[in-house]
Amino acid sequence: MKKLYFFILSILLLNSCCKGDNENNGLIVASFLDSFQGYCYGYIPHTACIRKQSEFERIINQDSLRFCTNFKFPEIDFNKNSILINYKEDQAISTFSRHVSVDSLTKEITYLVSVNRLNCRCFDLCQSSNYNIILVPKVDSTFKVIYK
Repeated sequence: MKKLYFFILSILLLNSCCKGDNENNGLIVASFLDSFQGYCYGYIPHTACIRKQSEFERIINQDSLRFCTNFKFPEIDFNKNSILINYKEDQAISTFSRHVSVDSLTKEITYLVSVNRLNCRCFDLCQSSNYNIILVPKVDSTFKVIYK
């Protein structure tokens, strides 16, 4: 029994010092739901570009957020902004680096999310996931979004 307690305590101690922050680079204005786990919004697609209020209401609604306690999206002006979603997961304790860039010549926006594994020992019990929901300047409907 003492071995079990020691094992559990060891995992908790190792993971408690293993924290990191997600990074936003490029055209990103804001990010949402960084501290919630993936199950929080299980009905949201793994990739999406939301350009209009009607799309937002269809894709991200209160049913989608039913397990997220005390969270409500702020008002978003879809005349000025769009939302991008790019889900990633990893079988480790990880952070996510997000970068959005635009190529006006090819009319492409690239949303790259890199997974950064932290140097933690969690004995294959850990998983990190994030929908990487971000706010960016308005994405014109003539632009294609590439998710990496």
